[in-house]
Amino acid sequence: MRPDADIVAITAYHDNSIGFGAAIVAYDLYHRDQHAAVAESMYGYIQRERAKKSRRTTALAPPLELRDSAEEILAGRREPHEAIETVVRKVNARSARRFAGLALELSSTKAFDFPSVLLEPESLDCAVVVTHTRKPGEAWGEWVIFVMYAVD
Repeated sequence: MRPDADIVAITAYHDNSIGFGAAIVAYDLYHRDQHAAVAESMYGYIQRERAKKSRRTTALAPPLELRDSAEEILAGRREPHEAIETVVRKVNARSARRFAGLALELSSTKAFDFPSVLLEPESLDCAVVVTHTRKPGEAWGEWVIFVMYAVD
């Protein structure tokens, strides 16, 4: 059993053919103090996947609007896909470069379908911002991974 688990669920059961038993399950919840480490890990993952195809990846500083949107999602005031669309529109209105963005909603950062759009360009300049959310009525939360990238 992990001593750092956020929640531990224990249940007992009885089966006449095998006797008594117990199941113990440990759960990790999402925490704000994990966001930066998960963002760094996700950027590294993007970089490694692209390197397999000999493609270059450069980190960009996330625009303030993207960081603000992550906070609004954490507070439950915005939806991830609407947020990234709004941020891209605002940044494109004031920038000489053109950007696009993705909002990945993941229960795990270890196993997911890598967006092919991030593999295609020979060179990719991108910013990664992470937050988490738990939608009303849902038992568990999920990671929200924003990837904003230059398309010029």
